[in-house]
This record gives sequence, C-alpha cells and structure tokens, in this order.
Amino acid sequence: MMIAGWDPQIMEIIEDSLILTPYAIESRYPDSDMLTYEDAEEAIELSTHIRDLVLKRISRDNSE
Repeated sequence: MMIAGWDPQIMEIIEDSLILTPYAIESRYPDSDMLTYEDAEEAIELSTHIRDLVLKRISRDNSE
C-alpha cells in the first residue's frame, strides 16, 4: 500500500483492523458462532494496540 511508505505504522493499524472486522460482524448476529473468551482477549489486545498507535501518531503530529 502506498500509504505504508508514508507512515509504516499505518500498516500495523490496517492489519490489526482486518483481524478485528470478523469479530464485529459475528457479534452482531445471534445465529453466528459464539466468540470465545480467547477471541475477546485477542480483540481487546488488538484494539488496545490500535488505540496506542493512533494516540502516539496524534501526539507526534501535535508536537510538530
């Protein structure tokens, strides 16, 4: 992706987001497979990682 050359951390955010997307879909529909405790832990870990990267980026942009 062209944007990754501009900011390599963007790829981390995109990759983590792609992993989280199925969790968002599955959790909305009662007939879907149940998510496990491990799935929830992974989703929390990934979303925390995304949040930290975004906050770091915002902080860096505000200091420039």
